[in-house]
Amino acid sequence: MKNIHLILFGSLIAAACHKHKLPPTPPPDAACVVTSCPSYFGTTQTFTYDGSRQMTARKYDFATSGFGPFTQTVDKNKTYSSYNQGGSTLEETDVFLGGTGNLYDGTPAWMTREERQSSSTGSYQDRGPDTLYNFQYDGKKRLVKAIYMAPLINSGDMNYVYGRQLSNIVLDITYDGNDNAIVLKQTDVYRQGKYIVNDPSLSYFTFDSTAWTVIKVTYDSKPSPFSASLKYWKFVQNDWGVASNTNWQAIITALSPNNPLTITYELRQGSPSNASSSMMYHYTERGYPADSYTYDCR
Repeated sequence: MKNIHLILFGSLIAAACHKHKLPPTPPPDAACVVTSCPSYFGTTQTFTYDGSRQMTARKYDFATSGFGPFTQTVDKNKTYSSYNQGGSTLEETDVFLGGTGNLYDGTPAWMTREERQSSSTGSYQDRGPDTLYNFQYDGKKRLVKAIYMAPLINSGDMNYVYGRQLSNIVLDITYDGNDNAIVLKQTDVYRQGKYIVNDPSLSYFTFDSTAWTVIKVTYDSKPSPFSASLKYWKFVQNDWGVASNTNWQAIITALSPNNPLTITYELRQGSPSNASSSMMYHYTERGYPADSYTYDCR
């Protein structure tokens, strides 16, 4: 009798659930991918994606006489870009190595670059491939260090080989609990040495470093235009620059899921600073920056 009661009780529950079945929970909205936004030159850059909504190309104009449009293609392990300058075509291929071997996963360990310049007469110059960057990550797979491998003189006149040379430019990145880059510190590392003429085996190098830039950043709580492609956008936009870099907002935006509100320099071009800038946004219904941005939110 007990088993019969259990069967009847279970049947009543099943019938009640069937009779008053709740509607299925709708899936969360897919992240929007940005389809156009301002370029670094005051023009508009546009983006295309594949069926998996992974970026495959971008394009923008320089708005500068003598420079043709910048075009870039993206695949799983490299980016290729080209533009025209005064009748010559400049091409750049960045290959990303290490990590998973897939750029879209966002964890390459190295980047090499090969450059080619061809003129309208058919002549060309090749340079590379050169190993330019090493990338390091924390346990959450956040990029915490980007090291630019500056070219060094390692042969020829010993006065140059052992003279003071820029060895590396190191960008250290600190994040908050929301994975936004709140502190960026760029340091120049120099190599110089002592060449012992009478016994070259005793020659040696020393290294010293100079902090060049320290930036602190605050954020809103809204999604960045590039939040859907954040894993790899930092490598696609590839604006790590060198010591003279002034386009820090592009780097900050490429690292953080939210939008920067204030950028404050504590150290700028090697000198103490209190220079700062602030940003204001109008947002779409989904919370993305609206002004001059368009999205695909399918």
